[in-house]
Amino acid sequence: MPSQVKGEGLKILSRRRSSSAGRKPPTKRFESLPPHLVLLCESSFLPLRDALTEVGRLYEEAKYYLSDLILAAGMCEDVLKRTAPRTQPKAKGKVVLGTVQGSVHGMGKNIVADLLRAEGYVVYDLGVDVPAERFVEKIRVTGAQVLGLSVGLIQALPSIGEVVEALKRAGLRDSVKIIVGGNAATLERVLELGCDAYAQSAVAGLKVIDKWMGNKVKTEQS
Repeated sequence: MPSQVKGEGLKILSRRRSSSAGRKPPTKRFESLPPHLVLLCESSFLPLRDALTEVGRLYEEAKYYLSDLILAAGMCEDVLKRTAPRTQPKAKGKVVLGTVQGSVHGMGKNIVADLLRAEGYVVYDLGVDVPAERFVEKIRVTGAQVLGLSVGLIQALPSIGEVVEALKRAGLRDSVKIIVGGNAATLERVLELGCDAYAQSAVAGLKVIDKWMGNKVKTEQS
């Protein structure tokens, strides 16, 4: 994507940062706007997405701080909430997120949720301290293709295995990819527990999920 498009997205984020404080969300969506204005609103989605991708790159290069990533993701989500559903293209996929039972840290998970939504995914965030049965039920009801688990405490690692086993008993394990992140997670640990991938950061997790969904689309079209 040309740098000028990313620049437009960054300008949008900057304007949202300076103007959002103290403002109430509009009561009407864009359905009532004339077609040419609807088209203009829809055209803002791709620059926003590319701007957030640029923020993620700068974060990975240690040029931006975690607070910058959180701020950018939150502003993108705010814009999308105010303009949904007309500005967003077809969803890229469905993702269920949650912090496993025994762990109550949710900041990293929340960043992942914001990034995924800004990238066009439908996200079902179950919160923290989530039992295995809730993950299984949400995947069954939504048909989500990806399950993202967060674990902040080593003591809560067995809960990941419980989620995997519960999915197997429900006959859903083969239909969902599982990615795990959090302070207590490592690649070795999550693979031993039967998961598919480990994400060291929110940006890394987004890349893995994008790859999975891209591969899934190619398989379905072949």
